[in-house]
Amino acid sequence: MANEVVNRVKETEEIAQGLDVPSNMTRYDDKLDQLIEQIERLEMVNRQLIEKLNEQQRYINQRLEERDRKLMESIRAIFKMHFQYLLSHSALDRTKIAT
Repeated sequence: MANEVVNRVKETEEIAQGLDVPSNMTRYDDKLDQLIEQIERLEMVNRQLIEKLNEQQRYINQRLEERDRKLMESIRAIFKMHFQYLLSHSALDRTKIAT
C-alpha cells in the first residue's frame, strides 16, 4: 500500500515536471526544506546567544567577586585602623591618669 502511494507521488511529480508545473508535493518539499534550514539557522543563533549570555554572566560574576574581595579588604583595613586608634587613645588616657 505504501509503495503504491510513493509510486503515485513519483508519477505525479514526473508528470508535473514534464508539464513544467511544479506539483504540490514539490512545493511542499521545497517549503519544508526552507523551514528546516530556517530552524537550523535559528538553533545556531540561539546556541550563539546562549554562549554569549554565559560569557557575560561569567564576566559579571568575576567582577562581583573582585568587588566583594576589595570591599572586604577595605573594611578590614578600616577596622584595623580604628582598633589601633582606640588602643593608642586608651594608652594616652592611662598615661594622663598616671601623671
